[in-house]
Amino acid sequence: MQKNRYSRENADALLSSGAVETGVSLVVPICNELPNLEPFLQSAIAALRDLDSPFELILVDNGSGPPAARFIDEMEAHYDNVRVIRNAENQGYAYGCNQGLAAAQGDYLVLLNNDVVVPPSWLSDQIALFVGSKQIGLVGPRTNESAGPQLVPPDEVGYSELVGLRAFARHWAARKELQFTYTDPLTGLCMVLQREAVERIGGLDTNFWIGNLEDSDFCIRLARAGYQMAIAHDVYVHHEGSSTFKAHKIDYEALIARNWEFFCSKWDFERPLGGGYPTQQLVEGRPFDPSFDRIPPDVTEVFRPGLMPVGIEGRKETMVLMIPEWDGDEWKKPFSDFVRVIGPDDPIGLVLRVEPPTPRQTEVAVEAVGKALAALNITEERSPDMVLEATVLSPSERGRLYASAEALLCAGGSRAKLYEREAGACGVPLLRDLGGEGLRLRLQALRAPQEAETEAEDATETEQDNV
Repeated sequence: MQKNRYSRENADALLSSGAVETGVSLVVPICNELPNLEPFLQSAIAALRDLDSPFELILVDNGSGPPAARFIDEMEAHYDNVRVIRNAENQGYAYGCNQGLAAAQGDYLVLLNNDVVVPPSWLSDQIALFVGSKQIGLVGPRTNESAGPQLVPPDEVGYSELVGLRAFARHWAARKELQFTYTDPLTGLCMVLQREAVERIGGLDTNFWIGNLEDSDFCIRLARAGYQMAIAHDVYVHHEGSSTFKAHKIDYEALIARNWEFFCSKWDFERPLGGGYPTQQLVEGRPFDPSFDRIPPDVTEVFRPGLMPVGIEGRKETMVLMIPEWDGDEWKKPFSDFVRVIGPDDPIGLVLRVEPPTPRQTEVAVEAVGKALAALNITEERSPDMVLEATVLSPSERGRLYASAEALLCAGGSRAKLYEREAGACGVPLLRDLGGEGLRLRLQALRAPQEAETEAEDATETEQDNV
């Protein structure tokens, strides 16, 4: 345990001196959970107003229903420095955080779960660790619900109702005053960041979808960029813990298994779930590479027309992209429509993207496609040209996937809206709910401009030959 040579008075002086011109930005993704929202927002705003510094609270509404959405509207109308970003559908925790980071204007940026309740001085006491230290990129607090060294054991938590939080946090701060330790990683429930660090490594990896392990991935990239992470032991916040997973009845075990598989694939190591990861190897194994390690929070940097496409082996004249959720059934109907109207001699191919792009998921995809074709009584010889695409792409390269196709065949599933939005941002048309004949006509229309261009080129060549 080390003594922090910076005092909270230094942080308070910095925040109130005007040296921090744009103050602090708090980013909070929200999806319903109204019972947690009220105490969270009340505590956050009360604590922020004590900063004596400019601040903004950015609420990213990830498709909340009317009660929560109405409450968020009321907060935005009542407070000048509350800003709301709205998504029609739940785009996932990482995506929501990135939207907020892209919009944030503060010198210090905070990613905060919406089931956290904070006491007074929780933020200035963490910012105190940054004062005079450019090497610290991330600071986190202690809490009642977490993993690793941030956890306060249950027998040391001296309150049972939230009304006792403030007194306990004040007592805890007095016991641990100015103590901190360097650590890796920190959990994502409350991440206080220097803007410089975010500008260097960007935001969270959206491949982790609803959430889990995106915070570990972020910490690895932060360490690879040369930053340290610290726990402010004199700061205590209350955390309900996994409230989003519980409220939405998400299969937590299945989610973490999927994310662990992707995590291992991305960082190129193999260990069973629960076996931890080789931190030093991942941090020091190769130099920091912005093209891999930096994830632009602003999605327009990633998804836009005109990107270099991913190379597709055996590419046909027209390629249609499909991103199925292999363990579900929604993809089978559009897949069936496609293979019924497109044959091996047609100049149209199907790119089947494997998500996450891991060896095991590729095996699952091969088996699923085989079973789907067998159920349709379509042999391999009679099926259209299909390519399983499992390139491991960094989030900054994901737009290249859509650039490799002339259309996205919408496959349904929990992430369908996300894929459709990304494809649309890249200028790729969507093929949705068309049926076999409708799909055939759309594909013909899709090819018409290409055929017209080919005819024009042929006519030009003929004219040149005649000359």
